[in-house]
Amino acid sequence: RDGYGSYAWDSGAVYSGEWQDGRRHGMGFSVFGDATHYGRYTDEPNGYGALIITNPEHQIAGIEGACIYVGDFVGGTPQGVGTLYDRNGTLLYYGNFSKGHPSATYPTTANYARYRWAHESLPGGDTYEGESNGGIREGFGIYRWADGSVWFGEWEGGVRSGEGLYINANGAMMAGIWA
Repeated sequence: RDGYGSYAWDSGAVYSGEWQDGRRHGMGFSVFGDATHYGRYTDEPNGYGALIITNPEHQIAGIEGACIYVGDFVGGTPQGVGTLYDRNGTLLYYGNFSKGHPSATYPTTANYARYRWAHESLPGGDTYEGESNGGIREGFGIYRWADGSVWFGEWEGGVRSGEGLYINANGAMMAGIWA
């Protein structure tokens, strides 16, 4: 496997995105069990991305209510700088992670009330799910068009800005840097 494509394992897990030498490599997303990971892969999630847990009984890093992690991954585990959000989009923690767990004071004591995980329904049926700062798209986000096309990646000042992956309604993919 080289280029863009999707693969489904017997377990039900699915990966769609970039491949190199038969391995997940580049921008992509995986759906497995009750979770979805979006971001950069080097076989496992490695680099910047987001992990979203959909089952309310499960949590990230053993933290009650933590269902969204945005930040750095190493070998599929949160490692480096990251942010945790709860199901309501409230920021729970921003700081360093080590071996999948916050390595500084939890909960975060600084005032990050302007930062949220937002869910927007837009005119025409488009939607946005992702980070916002004071109501402006900022950080990691997923934009879905009404026709079924999707883009996920980095946002700055309300517009796509940085690395991302676009998948059109027919399933064709294109990774790149948006400015």
